[in-house]
Amino acid sequence: MKLLNSRLLQKYFLSYLGVLLIPLMLIGFLVFNYFSVYLEEDIIQNNQEMLKQVQAIVDNEMQGMRNIAYQIAADDNMIPYKVKNNGYGGMRAVNSLKSYIISNSFIEELYLYFRDDELLYSPVSTYTPARLLDTKYTYQHWGLEEFVDTINHAESPILRPAEEVILNGATVQTEKLLTYIVPIPVYEPSPYATVIFQVKESKLKELMRGIQDNYSGNTVILDEKGDILTTLYEEEYMHASDQQEILQPARAGMGSDKVTWNDNEYLRSYITSGTSHWSYITIIPTSEVMKEITHFKYIALTLFLIVLLVGSGLVYYLSIQQYNPIKHLMKTAEEKFGMAYYTRNEFEFIQLVVDHLSDKNQVLSEQVQSSKSALRDMLLFKLMKGQILDIKEFNAAGREIQLTFSKRYFSVAVFWLDHDNEGQKDSLITYLERKMQSEELEGYVKETFDNHSVLVIVASDHQRVDYVQDYIGMIKKEIYAAWQLPVTVGIGNPYEESYLIGKSYMEAMTAINYRLIWGNNKIICFNDISENIYDINDYPKHNFEQFELALKREDTEAVIDSMGKITQYIKHHNISILMARSICYDVINTIIRTMVSMKANHFIDKDKYPDVVSLLKFETVEQLEDEVNRICQDLLRAIERNKMDASMDIKSKILAYIQDNYCNPNFSVQNMSEEIGVSSSYISRYFKEHTGQSVTDYVNVHRIELAKELLQASNDSLQVVVHKVGYYDVSSFIRKFKGMTGITPGEYRKQHK
Repeated sequence: MKLLNSRLLQKYFLSYLGVLLIPLMLIGFLVFNYFSVYLEEDIIQNNQEMLKQVQAIVDNEMQGMRNIAYQIAADDNMIPYKVKNNGYGGMRAVNSLKSYIISNSFIEELYLYFRDDELLYSPVSTYTPARLLDTKYTYQHWGLEEFVDTINHAESPILRPAEEVILNGATVQTEKLLTYIVPIPVYEPSPYATVIFQVKESKLKELMRGIQDNYSGNTVILDEKGDILTTLYEEEYMHASDQQEILQPARAGMGSDKVTWNDNEYLRSYITSGTSHWSYITIIPTSEVMKEITHFKYIALTLFLIVLLVGSGLVYYLSIQQYNPIKHLMKTAEEKFGMAYYTRNEFEFIQLVVDHLSDKNQVLSEQVQSSKSALRDMLLFKLMKGQILDIKEFNAAGREIQLTFSKRYFSVAVFWLDHDNEGQKDSLITYLERKMQSEELEGYVKETFDNHSVLVIVASDHQRVDYVQDYIGMIKKEIYAAWQLPVTVGIGNPYEESYLIGKSYMEAMTAINYRLIWGNNKIICFNDISENIYDINDYPKHNFEQFELALKREDTEAVIDSMGKITQYIKHHNISILMARSICYDVINTIIRTMVSMKANHFIDKDKYPDVVSLLKFETVEQLEDEVNRICQDLLRAIERNKMDASMDIKSKILAYIQDNYCNPNFSVQNMSEEIGVSSSYISRYFKEHTGQSVTDYVNVHRIELAKELLQASNDSLQVVVHKVGYYDVSSFIRKFKGMTGITPGEYRKQHK
């Protein structure tokens, strides 16, 4: 089947493409409009922030010049009578003026003029007005007469806009200067002097250019009358007759708008200083602003096309990937299930495949569930028989089938039905499985092969059987209330060790047997009847401790002795069948636990030992006594086998250690015992028994043999040979060598060279 002929593939592609295009176009439209507006607002905000900075800096500098005028007015060295007609006072005034501008880079020059005086004082010298204008600063539009009149009669601060000034010096230059004239005292009715500040226009332009670095627009500063003080660039509109249309803001304060001049649109931002009432204006051609927006449009369109192309390719690829499983499914169905593709509707075919797989899955699920049930029964059966020594082992095996215990104490409860109620066993099991799981108690139901009983392994955090008895009593009442079903319950003692669950099971079964005495439809705890069966204080606990200790030492004689005492106890104490079963159960568990702790459980066959179910089948004490004796004989044979294996292993370790270390001068039996992990006395005794010689003699023989080889094959001195074979003292070596060979080492070398 060709892909292009598949309607399903076409639907996949078109639907995915639609899913891509709709949000892409919507997001693109919203993002584009948002960023267009955002960029324009960002430009306006940046312009206004720039103007704020320019205004703040200029206002600060102007205020700084006024502050200098205030300070000069308050300076004792600047009092007219101290300065005028006094050469020393004049020099002191010049020096004082230096201190006012030495740290101010904004001010180009500073002059102090006392009215109706002949001199102007600067930080470097004194000038007459004529000399100043002729030899230093020549204003092209401010003559001497007007200059003298201004500095003598100005009553309030005057700022002259930037104007051309010829700087006369070593070279003649032209510079635009702003001149700020401040009468002192400032704003007083009768000023007695005038302070003149000169500021280069380039300083202001440098300031404005440094702040306005993003766009190629213009910045203009107007005074309170609307006259141009300075401008960043000389533009055509600044000299037009209708310049007011573009230079005068529509309102005071701060804002932005668009203006048109000479068919060109400009973005105008402005701010008016509240201190000086000057206006600061930026004028940027709209085309310049739109460059960034146009650039953004181009990038956005390019990205849109790239995303569209890549997305279309990805959509096609995903469509193929989505369709391929269906294609492979149809092919697999044809090859493995014999299901021919006969319809153009792929979903109909999928439905057929799903139905087929569903039927097979149902069969597999039933098989898996059956295996889970089998695993559950097996684990509970092993736990009940006492074959699981550690509950962690049980939890690890049962975790996948949600069969775990988290409580500390374990006991067994047996629910017994009489013959008239055997048919309700399944209902009882279902009910118990639901009720035996709570925050206080954990219980798992184990089915039995008879129709009378249901076994429950119970775990709780309470060591006393009363807690389990009360909980089961509540369940028993609910069972009777629901079905009028009389149930007899036998409960074994709680145990902390999981391997004693089998013992609790025996106790529960014994309690059930007492229903003939206590009556049916009751809860019988083994704890309540145990005093009638055996005296717990008479239990051979000490014999079991000796038995376990003998097993750990692998002392055959002690094992025989302790097991003999246990069998004698069974034979001569006229004990009950239950106590005999308990003793046999404890014997088996002691053997298994001890072997596991010694990591020697590999040499015993646990399957040969009777489990708790088998023990319940023994009906006489004599049978149990015979079984204990059989277990003892089997255990002794296993211990002897293990001893032989261990003996062979120890012998090989001793010989290997001697072979590797007999040339070491520090060789000793003590070091060898620490390495092998066996006592030095045992090594000495064991080696003597199995070789007929002591370890020391054996080592000396090997050393002398090696010395013979070295004496024959090498030219080493006797001192070197002695150290190589593991001796410190040469004379001691000579004595041992002569004692074993009959000649000295020197004679041996002469004879065999």
